[in-house]
Amino acid sequence: MPDGKDELISIIIPVYNVANDLDRCIRSVAGQTYRNMEILLIDDGSTDGSGEICETYADGDGRIQVYHKENGGLSSARNFGIRKAAGNVFAFVDSDDCIHNRMIEILYRNLCDENADISVGEYQRVEKNSAVVQEAVSGITAARSSVEALALLLGRDPMYNTGVVCNKLFRRKVFEGVEFPEGRLHEDEFVIHLLFGNAGRIVYTSDILYYYFVREESITGSYSKKRLDALDAYEERFRYYERKGLSDLASAGFRRYLYIVRVNYHAYKRWYPGESDVLMQLRARHAVQQSGYRRTVPMRLFDRSPTLCFLVNGMLKLGRGRSYIWE
Repeated sequence: MPDGKDELISIIIPVYNVANDLDRCIRSVAGQTYRNMEILLIDDGSTDGSGEICETYADGDGRIQVYHKENGGLSSARNFGIRKAAGNVFAFVDSDDCIHNRMIEILYRNLCDENADISVGEYQRVEKNSAVVQEAVSGITAARSSVEALALLLGRDPMYNTGVVCNKLFRRKVFEGVEFPEGRLHEDEFVIHLLFGNAGRIVYTSDILYYYFVREESITGSYSKKRLDALDAYEERFRYYERKGLSDLASAGFRRYLYIVRVNYHAYKRWYPGESDVLMQLRARHAVQQSGYRRTVPMRLFDRSPTLCFLVNGMLKLGRGRSYIWE
């Protein structure tokens, strides 16, 4: 795309103690085929030299701006970046990931072609220390209304149901009244339905444009207590559907919420078996009756015996494939 004819796009990159990965990330963003960008590096109180690396890149590229702030977490850095961004279109990239060299070009072209407010690409998980192989891009493109996209967010098709923000391009207006929740994990899950709800149209491509590097804790299979934040995120989502009068989506969102409760109950029991008070709270949270929503077989089975529910779910996954979700 020719310089000067297209909108300024702000790329917001929160940075915190990622000195070993930061070069890969910044190079992938600075090397985009779409050139009319500002790259905002938000140094969130790094102590490992990441801030100095940011400054070095800013010295060599006039599009790069560096901001240093006290540590406040990923959401805080993103919110800060949004406030500083000059563009009316922006993207988020995590500083230990990288992107396809045509990601911004493709997502922006689709955004304009479909008169959309959000443009979505596929992402690929990459094992730590593995090399990224960029694939040719000629994927399937599809546009959906806001309500259709909210429904697809609850579905099984990986092209449509990604709740992350880093594989997307957003028009600023969809963030009106929306901020990332500071101090919470699963920050994307708290806001993605709000952003879709604020959008008039969402466009998707099956092109793989974002490369998510699997974190060390994901590789080892560890579990953090902060993951319980997901419960609030999914509860807020089905409540949002209720307020919007989307009864079918609210019902599906309720089932997904209780599924997340069950998943976290079993994970918490594995890693913190002695904390029976938290486990009891999770069981009580799951057992709360919601007027107008049918309780499914797995819901009723978990209420009677979480262990039996876990075993049955495991057998069904084995028989139907790992992607199967028993809601």
